[in-house]
Amino acid sequence: MTWLTPMAGLFLALATIPPLVALYFLKLRRLPKPIASTLLWRRSLEDIRANAPFQRLRMNLLLLLQLAILALLAFAIAQPQVDAGLTRGGKTVILIDNSASMNAIDMSETREKPKTRLEFAKELAKTKVEKLFAGGLFGGGSGDVMVIAFADRAEVKCPFSNSRAQILAAIDDIEPTDATTSIGEALALARAFTTTTDSKGEFQMSTPAALELFSDGNIDDLTEQSLRKDESLRYNMLGLPTANNAGVVAIAAERSPEAPDKIQVFSAVATGNAEEVSSDVQLAVNGTVVAITPEPITMPGTTVPASERRKQVIYKPFSQPRDAVIEVSLAREDDLAIDNAAAIAIAPAKRVRVALVGSQGFVLRSLLEGMALEGLVRMSVEEFEASWTSLGADAYDVYVLQDYTPSEGKKLPPGRYLSFAGRPIDAITPVEKKERLRVKSTVDDHPVFRFVTLDDLVVSEAESIVVDRSFDVLAEAAEGPLVVAYDQGGVRLLHVTFDPLNSNWPFLRSFVNFVPNAIEWLSASGEALALNGLQPGDTASFRIPADAKNIELELPDGTKSSIAPREPGQFAWGPIRRAGIYTLRWDEADREGRQEKRFTANLLSDKEGQIRPVEKLVLGEREVAGMGASVNARSSLWPLLLGVALLVVMLEWWIYQRRAGV
Repeated sequence: MTWLTPMAGLFLALATIPPLVALYFLKLRRLPKPIASTLLWRRSLEDIRANAPFQRLRMNLLLLLQLAILALLAFAIAQPQVDAGLTRGGKTVILIDNSASMNAIDMSETREKPKTRLEFAKELAKTKVEKLFAGGLFGGGSGDVMVIAFADRAEVKCPFSNSRAQILAAIDDIEPTDATTSIGEALALARAFTTTTDSKGEFQMSTPAALELFSDGNIDDLTEQSLRKDESLRYNMLGLPTANNAGVVAIAAERSPEAPDKIQVFSAVATGNAEEVSSDVQLAVNGTVVAITPEPITMPGTTVPASERRKQVIYKPFSQPRDAVIEVSLAREDDLAIDNAAAIAIAPAKRVRVALVGSQGFVLRSLLEGMALEGLVRMSVEEFEASWTSLGADAYDVYVLQDYTPSEGKKLPPGRYLSFAGRPIDAITPVEKKERLRVKSTVDDHPVFRFVTLDDLVVSEAESIVVDRSFDVLAEAAEGPLVVAYDQGGVRLLHVTFDPLNSNWPFLRSFVNFVPNAIEWLSASGEALALNGLQPGDTASFRIPADAKNIELELPDGTKSSIAPREPGQFAWGPIRRAGIYTLRWDEADREGRQEKRFTANLLSDKEGQIRPVEKLVLGEREVAGMGASVNARSSLWPLLLGVALLVVMLEWWIYQRRAGV
């Protein structure tokens, strides 16, 4: 309990209570009147004795009631407040949501200097911690406090500590992100820090910590969580039911194979409001608006089934031979700005240079010759290995390897490879030959399987292989992997474990689609995915020139940081925490000026865009109602005290009237 104006209450008590008591000591002045007898005046005589100076006070109910009234008024003037902060003593875990929806500004009174929900959450948490360590007459032990920030992943900002300064600094250190929300990892961390081992080395739970959650309740994996029997959670709800938001939830761009200079943009928009929202949707290239919808797009509210809430927006193809940043945005303002726009970085139109390594492969050569390539050369294994430089195999965009295994003492250098049969890298371990293989499963959403189905594929003979976790198995049979992808040490490899001539694949349309897909995916070094499909929480990874120097990354907020790649020619940075446009710059020895490549990250989440707070959380069989967030974090008692004082006044008046009427 705290007191806002304790001195005012004390002065009132000193100014009223002693005079009241003194009045009961004062002798009443009465006029003398002669009477025949005092027999009927005993109570008056007693009253005279009671009011004689310096006499001991007798029990008087009216005096007690009047003292109670003054005491209640003094307490009310002192404005006592009950601490609604953390539980004193024991252990407490502060869980602060710093996901994208916590960047909403619906709680701000003004948009001139808006505060986000996260800023309110941090202020509220710090106020509660301050009260926890306030001490005083009504204080107790402060206990230990842990601070965990969580979005798509959880981070311990401060382990259990009883240091007020350390805890407050940890809360201040929580940065906003534009990621989605998952609380499972945060709960697991909180429980892990309260788990101990006994003398036998077995895990056992100590007394669970009290959980203080600061969030708007929009948590993706909440239905998968449950509270243990002895766990307690207090939900400090951030956000207003009137929160308003709509956003871009999907974006993609595609170059036409027939006209590489042409680009078509696809997007989708949706709202998290209960009622429908209308807005113009515009398309910009490098910051210049080039198209806008003929009429506003109406987005249904959340009362409509989820499958019907997205509204597709498709723009006509337009010419863009050079690289560019394409942005789709809503022409409206709302409480969450980060999803009002989504951008993608597209590479310039180009034709791929391919080298076919190996003496055989008429089918492959014929297929490659029919593609719109900038150049196609045939190389022997000796010519291929002789072309390697200290920077790797960069003379061609993609090397197609036929039954290739490096010569003794050789190791495949950094480069991009489509391999059929053989053992191009040591990480592929052959086991034995297998016959009559059928495809059991495929990763259908991978770009190399676009318009490709392997249901009819029959492999008469293939090498059964074993690969480690550095490989992605894209297609496999019951006997083992058939198509694997590898991206380590600058080597980007798509490996097919069998020779196409040992199957019916060359006679299927899927083969005609697979090879161009593979060439396109490898030649872009993943840019089609990495540059256009990144979201906060992902890692940006793509190739850069192996001789790149002075590499620098500019973040969406304009800050810059130097980058030192772990491997020459390979850029990897993450996890990405904020949405926006990123620019990577570097120097090359044989090129003038700074070179650059841009990539983007977008929220693109229907769930995170529904920013209206959840009033009640359901964790397993338990429901936790949200508490309205107030930075004050205290409950005032003076209205209650004034109400009690009024009741006592009425009681005192009633008793006095009964006595006066006797």
